[in-house]
Amino acid sequence: MKKNKLPKWNLDEIYVGHNDPKIDKDLKKLSKLTNQFIDKWKGKIKDLSGKEISNCLKEYEKINEIMGLLSTHSSLSFASKWKMLKYLDITQRSLIIYRCCFQN
Repeated sequence: MKKNKLPKWNLDEIYVGHNDPKIDKDLKKLSKLTNQFIDKWKGKIKDLSGKEISNCLKEYEKINEIMGLLSTHSSLSFASKWKMLKYLDITQRSLIIYRCCFQN
């Protein structure tokens, strides 16, 4: 019986390995943007004009774009190298930032 091999993704377009300095840079940026977003928009959504809602959504998209890069890279890296728990750490760190900011 032939064993199925795990897929191999070339994730270097996102981050070059789990030690890529861009990861910490993006984690810091994610934290900064989410905190700024909350400070700027929390409790104000119902009173926003159309233009302000558009600006709010654009800022939220930036946050989700960074979150998507971090989670995609770490989850696909983890899936293809499941014994390497360091990839899971990146996902956990980014989710902690995201959840702390948006679950209140």
